[in-house]
Amino acid sequence: MLQALPYREVPSRRPPTLNTYEAELVGLEEGGPSPEAAQTALLARAAAVAEAILARMERAQQRYDQETRHGLDAAAQAAWHALITSWLASPELAP
Repeated sequence: MLQALPYREVPSRRPPTLNTYEAELVGLEEGGPSPEAAQTALLARAAAVAEAILARMERAQQRYDQETRHGLDAAAQAAWHALITSWLASPELAP
């Protein structure tokens, strides 16, 4: 005869597949905000990072346009091509 397993209270709202770092990253540590609030906070952080990256790209574009005269200076454009190639290989070097 089959017996029902006893009910066990789950101590955390954190999904069991998340490790501690991941749970803290999304704000689901025990006693933390609701999953909805954690999602909102995570999206806000992602948007802030994206805005910072876009600002860096805009500054690089302005510098490129100034230094190459909007792509009319072939020598400067070749130098920028080498820079961009190195930045693609090592993004941490990009301005």
